[in-house]
Formats: sequence, structure tokens, C-alpha cells
Amino acid sequence: MDYYNFHRKETNWDNIQTYFEQIDWENTLKDKSTSKILKIIYERTTETTKFNVPLKKDPNNKQISKQERIHMNLARKRRKINKQYQRATSQTKKQRLYEELIQIEVKLQKLQRNSQEYQEKKACAKQSKSTLNTSSAKGKYSSRKSPLGGGGLLVRVPIKQGAN
Repeated sequence: MDYYNFHRKETNWDNIQTYFEQIDWENTLKDKSTSKILKIIYERTTETTKFNVPLKKDPNNKQISKQERIHMNLARKRRKINKQYQRATSQTKKQRLYEELIQIEVKLQKLQRNSQEYQEKKACAKQSKSTLNTSSAKGKYSSRKSPLGGGGLLVRVPIKQGAN
């Protein structure tokens, strides 16, 4: 039941209601223990839910990463402090807000730097993993610059066997 989204427009409440109305509850639950009654109700509810209620999106798939949320929060805080700074009249308050802006900017830069480092490490790990997978092809291919597209794109070209 946790995987179903009962709040969506696609939920067909009319079908669910008619399904439950069609069940002869008195005869179905007659002379049953409470645990069996609960089991029957749960089974019937699950049965109708499968056909009339859409699934939730994957709960483990967060839309926004933690780093993006931190960035958005810092940017929001920076906007708020900028507005306060523009309205401030006393020099002490302006100085305090200016120092806060500097701290936020440092945090944003650190966040960006960490993100770039993480992306580089991830790309290097992927590259080294792909090189390990193609190690059996060593000596059979040569890397040459591609004549197409420019930019010095390296392409793996098979080495001719009789060229030694």
C-alpha cells in the first residue's frame, strides 16, 4: 500500500467504491477470527488498489540532490541578505551583512569546487574502469587524431598486422 499514490487524479474512487459494495461482507466475514477478517479486508483492498490507484514515483529517487539543495538554500539566503543590505542605514549593520555575504559566497565557491573535484574523480574512475575492461585489446589498436570534427579528438584505430 505504501507504493500507491491515493492522492492522484487518476485514482478511480468510483470503481473502488463499487468493488467494495459488490462484496457480501456479512457472508464473507461470517464466523471468522479477527485476524482472518483483517487478512481478508487487506487482500480485497490490495486487489482493488492494484487496478484503480496509480503507483507512486520511486521514493528512493530524489529529484534534487543534497548538493543542489544546499546551493539553492545558500543562494536564497544571499538574496535575502542582499535585500537587507540595500535597505540598511547604519554602518554597523551594513558591515555585519557584508561579512555574512562574504561567508555565503565562500561557502558557494567551496561547494562548486567540491562538485568539480567530485565530477573529475568520477570521470577518472570511469575512464580507468573502461581501460581495465579493454586491456585485452592492448597492442591491437592505436590512438590517432580524428580528421573529422577537429578539436584533436582521439580515435582508436586497428593496427595493421603486417606493418611490423
